Amino acid sequence: MRKLRYNEALMRNIVLSTFLVLTSIGFAQNYNQLQNIDQLMQIYLVQPHLRSKEEKVTVKRLRNGQAYAAKITYWRSLKGRDSEREICNAYRWLLFGRGKYGQGASEIFARYPKLRYLELEFFDVDYTTVLGKAKGEVLPARRSISYLLLGVRPGNLPQNRNTLAKMKKKLYKGNCKRFAQQFIDKAVFDEKYIQQAY
Repeated sequence: MRKLRYNEALMRNIVLSTFLVLTSIGFAQNYNQLQNIDQLMQIYLVQPHLRSKEEKVTVKRLRNGQAYAAKITYWRSLKGRDSEREICNAYRWLLFGRGKYGQGASEIFARYPKLRYLELEFFDVDYTTVLGKAKGEVLPARRSISYLLLGVRPGNLPQNRNTLAKMKKKLYKGNCKRFAQQFIDKAVFDEKYIQQAY
């Protein structure tokens, strides 16, 4: 009887250990796949080794342990650019991908059902100087300034292809910010920086 209980306990431990290993493998696979969503969306135009250190895809597991959130951080300087147009670009890239071949949020969510939240962040870099340790020493410095953050959930987006096509057409016409807002879960802007950078 004691041996039977021991065997049952041993089997439970083996099953639990196998489950934990498979869950870890599943997380690693999903994590690695989600690291490539920037390629599907065509956000970056340069190879990873040529990008700023802040330009990356960050993937994290949500509290329930079964779902993920991803954030794409992109360096987009506002200097010499129309800020309203750049804000529209952010909405368009997140919802429909960048350029002709980029995939949008609805396609990404369909491809990765465990992805429950997707963010796109635009930042700029301010180059300045700081005092060094030696007397009269002045060193170059840089700081990144996040001026736009958009987030979307799968439930916010229409599933019908025709509706998505109409939505894309409207987004490329007029007041994209006001129109796109209904599909966005989070929109954070640094208005002060946006105005002074332009």
